Amino acid sequence: MGQIAPCDIDGIHYDQCTIATQDLLDAAGNVVDTHPVGVAFFHPEHNHWHQSAVAAFTLKAGNPFTGLAVATGVKITFCFVDVKTYSSTGNEKKTYPRTYFECNGDFQGLAAHWGDEYHQSTPLQELEVTGLPEGEYYLTHEAERATIAQAAREADAVIDTAEAICASALTRKESRGAHYRTDMTRRDDANWLKHILVYKGANGADPRIDFMPVTITRWQPVERKY
Repeated sequence: MGQIAPCDIDGIHYDQCTIATQDLLDAAGNVVDTHPVGVAFFHPEHNHWHQSAVAAFTLKAGNPFTGLAVATGVKITFCFVDVKTYSSTGNEKKTYPRTYFECNGDFQGLAAHWGDEYHQSTPLQELEVTGLPEGEYYLTHEAERATIAQAAREADAVIDTAEAICASALTRKESRGAHYRTDMTRRDDANWLKHILVYKGANGADPRIDFMPVTITRWQPVERKY
């Protein structure tokens, strides 16, 4: 943590606030990256540090993407600890044991294959909905608002890349180079001598596929034979 000083968060005054630091560890426990992750404050009644603004909750009317926001709130953690395991086998549970479990410990964190979980009755995660008319509403959330958990954002990028690779592979109705399909084993220059461009779909929609011609210069394309 950095320098400690008073601050006000969501209209509440706290005597001890600081910029928290996240350490990213590899499988051997070595710190491979360090970066600031927003404001943390010390809660005197709980006697440990809380992380501010880890997620934004929004209640939207009619449509989860384009609906009017009728209520908003910001999630504050109690502490980051391993609560729920995502290991499904005994070997996985042995390989990925619970590591962080004390709010008052020297470190808070989430180990691989673990997540934090909050009951719906946990304070500091409410939305005021008094007086809203009867209707269809969607509760949405945006995680990692204060640059929390860089690893999660990098994982999102990996997932996006994997989706783009799968979408382009399913689109290409041939085998070419390292791209090999058991149902279409031959190369097809007449129809597929072109680049496939994949664009991320809006609001969770499927990726958009487009094409770009291949510019042939000195060397004419020929089939690889091994």
